[in-house]
Amino acid sequence: AIEWKAIAKRLGLIPNVDTYKLLIATYAKMGLLQDAEDLFDEMQKDRQEVPEAEFYALLTGDGHSFRPRQTVEEWSQRLLDAKIDIDSATYTAVIGAWASVGDATQAEDWFA
Repeated sequence: AIEWKAIAKRLGLIPNVDTYKLLIATYAKMGLLQDAEDLFDEMQKDRQEVPEAEFYALLTGDGHSFRPRQTVEEWSQRLLDAKIDIDSATYTAVIGAWASVGDATQAEDWFA
């Protein structure tokens, strides 16, 4: 994924929302969470539509990487600020992210 992104950039190809979605999910699953976050920010700068799946990928990462409380707070807030329809998988990711930092109150608030 990293190599293909570099090749596309050299060729002058402009990523679309699908390209961003795939790269963000790939980086997150690889544990390259900062790279995934950078791509998310790049996608917003390019005024691409931000699907809820990207928040899911950024909140869950690879399932093993530690997401600090500050990161969970930031991405939970960014999800709310985006004012997009949130699907059940994304709600589950947010609740799981709060549970992973030991905050049952925040997890319950999202559940309610």
